[in-house]
Amino acid sequence: MRATVIGLQQAADPSFTASRFTEQALLSWCQRMEAEYNEGEVWPEAEGRLRPGARINP
Repeated sequence: MRATVIGLQQAADPSFTASRFTEQALLSWCQRMEAEYNEGEVWPEAEGRLRPGARINP
């Protein structure tokens, strides 16, 4: 991922960040999931917090 961000900074936008890359990737993935599992409709806003994931133990 780091190489992609650096490549995009050099080729297209010097202000491009890893945070922006992550946000755009997640948005794209969410849109694909809405298309596949929710007839292309945006899911309604969810109340509350997401369930936390499992902790990773070393």
